[in-house]
Amino acid sequence: KGESYYQMKNYGQAALAYQNVIEGSPNSTKAPSAYLKQGMSFLQLNKGAAAKQRFNELIRKYPSSPEARRAKQVIAERKL
Repeated sequence: KGESYYQMKNYGQAALAYQNVIEGSPNSTKAPSAYLKQGMSFLQLNKGAAAKQRFNELIRKYPSSPEARRAKQVIAERKL
């Protein structure tokens, strides 16, 4: 669901859908992606602080994931 909303540029709904994955399936293989995409959704909504918080949580919980590497890149690129 989140991915569909994101592709349609409905970032508010996407962020909510990703939150459902984060809360409902924290140990799922989809969780790191949900953290990353929720952070990206927050960026699209001009909520940089929320995005940074989500990215840092992703990096802390899944430090060796490709999503954590991407989150670090986004933090650096956007100077969050």
